[in-house]
Amino acid sequence: MTLVTAHTVRVHGAPCPTLVLAADRPGAFPSQQAELTGLLERVRRRLAADGVLKFALVTPSADAAHDLDYTFAQYLPGAPGRFDLRAGCGHSLLASVAALGHRGPVRVRMLNTGERAVCSADPAGRLGARFVHDPPLPVRRLLTTGRPVDLLRADGRPYPVSLVTLGNPYVFLDAARLQLACPEALFGAGAPLLRRLERLRRAAARLLGLHPCGALPKVAVVGAFGPGRLAVRAVTVPGWHPGIALTGAACLAAACAVEGTVPHALATSAGAAPDALCLDTPGGTVRATAATGTAPGGGQMLYGAGVEHKRATVLARHPELGPALWRTYATA
Repeated sequence: MTLVTAHTVRVHGAPCPTLVLAADRPGAFPSQQAELTGLLERVRRRLAADGVLKFALVTPSADAAHDLDYTFAQYLPGAPGRFDLRAGCGHSLLASVAALGHRGPVRVRMLNTGERAVCSADPAGRLGARFVHDPPLPVRRLLTTGRPVDLLRADGRPYPVSLVTLGNPYVFLDAARLQLACPEALFGAGAPLLRRLERLRRAAARLLGLHPCGALPKVAVVGAFGPGRLAVRAVTVPGWHPGIALTGAACLAAACAVEGTVPHALATSAGAAPDALCLDTPGGTVRATAATGTAPGGGQMLYGAGVEHKRATVLARHPELGPALWRTYATA
């Protein structure tokens, strides 16, 4: 019989814990979306996990080039369908590695986003994740629409934004366009700004052909308020992110390497380098890196981007859930 284990894990900087479900064989979880979301809903109710909005399903990889296969599910309170299976989550990826006790390097294939990552631990036990591209990817391929800047309308006004994809699709907006002139103003802004950003996020979703009530795209406001660093505030489900998503930090670092984008202009004005990007967030400082190089024929290439030094804590193990979970799925 397939063995399924369940752990609740919190990674420092994440908005909530992740429930990690790990099976001991490849392909152990349902492949059909309806079956998978039904399984996750039964698990959520069984654990009364109202405060857990992130779910990770991991198995040994069916591909010899990877160690783990990983699927992320974002629970959307009150939304149709309840679970969004299109998004990625770097914090939940690290939660999965922590739940399994791996120190790395662990090569992970993210089934619902098509991304690949390598996770590892430093001597202090802190985890890091790096989204990798082998062969390297032309940085302009990160532009979701192929354009470094697009105009989105909200409240009757156009806003220049950059739509960039790495880990997740992101909408990056210059804080100056919102009359936010310092980190305190950005981090202290309340519900009116949150509502405006949600309207911009929905406009971007329609542009990209995504459901406006889903988890994608993500949106973040970026400011260049001091030398050598950027400030960023991001939106998650269902409100402000306490810091920034791991995918958001990695995506922002990569976006800073794409000439013409809003993040590139801000990083250039601040003298901030994408290979060692210092990000001020409401939850503290995050350091992200993007490794780029020049192709033989010219043009910038991305080798990878990520974040390190994240602490993960296993909050609970649910030994009673494993056998019950599998029996419920197998007989459904």
